[in-house]
Amino acid sequence: MTVRGARRASGAVARLGPGLVLCVAGLLLSRADVVLVGAALAGGLLVARRDLLDVSLAVGTPTTRDDTGDRRLVAPVTLTSDNPATVLVRVASPGADPVGVLVAVDGDRTLTATLPLARTGRVPGFAAHGIAWSDGLDSVALLKDVAPTDAIVLPVARRLEEMPVPQRLRGLSGPHGSRRPGSGGDLRDVHPFTPGDRIRGIDWRATARRSPELDEIYVRRTHATSEAHVVVVLDSRDDMAQDIAAWTGFGEPRPDRPGSLDLARSAAASLATAYLRRGDRVGLVDLGRSRAQLRPGAGERHLRRILHALALARPDHGSVGRTRAPALQAGATVVLLSTFLDDDAAEAALVWLARGHEVWAVDVLPPVGGVLPDGASGLAWRVMRLERALRLERLAAAGITLVDWSAPARDVPGPTPEQRLRMMSRVRPGGRR
Repeated sequence: MTVRGARRASGAVARLGPGLVLCVAGLLLSRADVVLVGAALAGGLLVARRDLLDVSLAVGTPTTRDDTGDRRLVAPVTLTSDNPATVLVRVASPGADPVGVLVAVDGDRTLTATLPLARTGRVPGFAAHGIAWSDGLDSVALLKDVAPTDAIVLPVARRLEEMPVPQRLRGLSGPHGSRRPGSGGDLRDVHPFTPGDRIRGIDWRATARRSPELDEIYVRRTHATSEAHVVVVLDSRDDMAQDIAAWTGFGEPRPDRPGSLDLARSAAASLATAYLRRGDRVGLVDLGRSRAQLRPGAGERHLRRILHALALARPDHGSVGRTRAPALQAGATVVLLSTFLDDDAAEAALVWLARGHEVWAVDVLPPVGGVLPDGASGLAWRVMRLERALRLERLAAAGITLVDWSAPARDVPGPTPEQRLRMMSRVRPGGRR
């Protein structure tokens, strides 16, 4: 977007010329009234044309840039002036401290605005405004404000080395060995040949050992391979910042500190990437929207759809919301990402567990800091924190696996998310069905 000022201002002499002529004429004619009229005309023209400097200000569309693991929001700020001028530019972004810079412009000059970025989804860009003046200080232009342009920032997937295999597998082929008889998996047993067995499955060595007279033929039977169906359920009903003052609307969340929805997007992207690249199928359900659902799919194209849907997910305070837990595909493993600040997400997890799904609960509440409230607000926060802890204990007691995704940032003793997933990937109680 571009905001331009008025056309180029004329020189000081040209602006003050009519008023000076009247002043000189009044002095020659000894007419005080003519002198006053000329002085008023010169002063009025000087004041009226102070903003007629030809300077334009443009802020480009913001993009992201990764500098050795440090993600930044970047946007070009372009200044254009037909004549030499000095411009004071002030660039700001919601939640960040504004920055001002004084530059000389003669023609085109491009500046680069950068901002450390930890947020994802729809992120506001840079707003800019400024004031310009000519080298002779005879022209001044107050540039209009340039509103920020939003950028869609995709979440970055964290590399997960080991991933747990869900207990229930589906499909006739896949990367995991199942308990169902079939072809392609590990050895199940050596069994006498029966109608329906494949000829290529005959084990002639076992046949020679067990039936030297060739009275019976033995075949090697194997387990079938299957795939896992994982449904990532994103609770986008709220986005809690690390500064508790932003919860009540006092202040903007800082762009360099991830909120709960940013952690949820990162966790969902990491889990979906790990499972899809292993050959499983992954779906996405937004708990905050009644129609936002991606059925389980596979492949890089499906992964891009999931990442784009995660970036567009945000709290919708005008929606009615769900009144019941959404129905999911039979046999799917549910990964619920939520802050668990209310009972809705926890009740949905218990409903899915009762329906026979394997449920994992991923806690994405960020470390809460800033100035903690006193009085009634402080008491409400302490009660909410205790209720949340009891809610998580209830889920764990019901048999739901808990993963604290923000434990390292909150300095909570215990395993990191990678360590927790690695422990879950070991031999699971009861085996896989």
